[in-house]
Amino acid sequence: MVRILNAIVFLSFSNTKVSGTEVDGSKTLKRDRKDGVNYVNFVSHKFSFLDLPPLLSALVSTVGECGVTCVDNPSCFSFNCAAFSDNVHRKMSCQLLPSDKYNKSTKFSSSPTFHHYSIKSRCSSNPCMNNATCVANYDDYKYSCECAPGYLGKDCEALHSILALFGLSFLDIDECFSNPCLNGGRCVDGINKYHCNCPSYFTGPRCETIDVDGLVALYPFNSAYTTKDMLGSQLDGIASNVQLATGPKGNAGGSYRFMGTSNSYIELPNSGGLDTMYSLTVVMWIYPEGPTDGPLFNYGTSTSNLWRVHFWIGTGGNFFFRPADRQGNMYSSVTSPATSGQWHYVAVSYDYNIGVARLWIDGVEKGKETVGVFQLATDLNVRIGVKTGDARYFKGRVTGIQVYNVALNRDQIMAVKTRGEG
Repeated sequence: MVRILNAIVFLSFSNTKVSGTEVDGSKTLKRDRKDGVNYVNFVSHKFSFLDLPPLLSALVSTVGECGVTCVDNPSCFSFNCAAFSDNVHRKMSCQLLPSDKYNKSTKFSSSPTFHHYSIKSRCSSNPCMNNATCVANYDDYKYSCECAPGYLGKDCEALHSILALFGLSFLDIDECFSNPCLNGGRCVDGINKYHCNCPSYFTGPRCETIDVDGLVALYPFNSAYTTKDMLGSQLDGIASNVQLATGPKGNAGGSYRFMGTSNSYIELPNSGGLDTMYSLTVVMWIYPEGPTDGPLFNYGTSTSNLWRVHFWIGTGGNFFFRPADRQGNMYSSVTSPATSGQWHYVAVSYDYNIGVARLWIDGVEKGKETVGVFQLATDLNVRIGVKTGDARYFKGRVTGIQVYNVALNRDQIMAVKTRGEG
């Protein structure tokens, strides 16, 4: 039996003949194979379409035929039916769907050629407020609302914490409670939203993006990137007798270990990208092992023992950074003690604008020298671990090498700390 009642298509049928059975029109859905009675109340949505992969597509003569087919399919909870019959077969396209317009509201839209039919539910009256999603429970003719952030209540009618606005009480969730802002960002709570005030050198909705310019190379030196430049700008490093080892966070494969021997090194080819010439900053994580000294970031070649810009761990376990010009002249070094057997976050820089070299260890400036203004000797390849013609070899671990063509300040150095961190 098919009846149209106030835009509701009512379908009643039985799998076996049940005499005297009366279906309560206030009920919405019953699929009971045991009693042999199935029925559904459908609500029509004219010239609308729910865009879901259909359970079944068929040609039918009437809307009622499409509805009966849906009722008889336990997985069907709505259907699309063509608004007009085709001219050849006088049939209409029928699509049985596995969900409804309430649970898949983003897939529901207007259509010039289809009508949509959903099972009558408490969601039909749109009880959920403030952009909430209504979830129909067809078995007991109830519903629940999935509230948008910041709202609660049976119908998502209220904000979460009690405030007063224009003399009215309402509820508002503190969106800052979960600490969504990263990297020291300050969270400002709003109505159903939050805003992050980011510290210097960070940006993004959650202050998640490092905003420091001048990076020309980033070598993570870990199992994920091996000796590759993470930016893809420079040639891959060439490794000799080094091993993947634990990184600063205790993660396996988070660094490379150098053996302190003449054949244990990584060479970074310099096709021009590492030739900063003017200002320079090198940032890296270093774990010295034992009393041995050797190069940590040494510009030079495998065939020449010329001194260029270099950063070493020297005799007595001191970090030292020495700028050199392109004529081979070396200048005063910046030096500070290094503790063996632990990780250090180290940066060295030269500022061409003022002729100053600096050394930072774990975020603290440990040395500063005014060396003069000149063009840096950064034109050759870089080696870590070994320098040609020198019998001093670095023993320890290295990861997260960053090279900049500007002189970073302390805050910038700390901001880039997680770039390439092993």
